[in-house]
Amino acid sequence: MVKIIRIGSFPNMSNHAADRMDKSGRRDGFPTVIPHDADLTPENCGGPLFDLEGKFVGLNIARNSRVRSYAIPASRVKELITNKD
Repeated sequence: MVKIIRIGSFPNMSNHAADRMDKSGRRDGFPTVIPHDADLTPENCGGPLFDLEGKFVGLNIARNSRVRSYAIPASRVKELITNKD
């Protein structure tokens, strides 16, 4: 006898506003991130993250929750660009 088991996530039964907001499909498993609280929607990921002095500090990659977004640090972005073979 063979049984098929499908692995998935539990359905969200919460009706809280924070649980209804849009989040990125992938929100974990990144080797290094800068967590920040910019108001970022998942479709706006991929844009630059600057500090208050206008210095590029990273690339926005995910929206995790109402108050948490993630960016790849600038040093890692540079590594990815220079090691593109």
